[in-house]
Amino acid sequence: MAEDEIVKDFFNKLVEKHGYSPKSLAYSGEKSQKIKFNIVTEVGIEDNCSVLDVGCGFGDYFNYLKQRGIKNVKYCG
Repeated sequence: MAEDEIVKDFFNKLVEKHGYSPKSLAYSGEKSQKIKFNIVTEVGIEDNCSVLDVGCGFGDYFNYLKQRGIKNVKYCG
């Protein structure tokens, strides 16, 4: 099996098991996902910035930014 097929199969099985959940993205849960989001945001995400979210999973980081009150983010994920 090719490497890309192995990765696709891995995540497909997680989605089948956990549905729409951080666990489907290989996080241990919502808490670890939020820790990552906090760390990434502290690097310098602020109003009127652009974010290229490579490996965005379900795109939950965009909603996190909105909840934090960060405005006018150009998000691509």
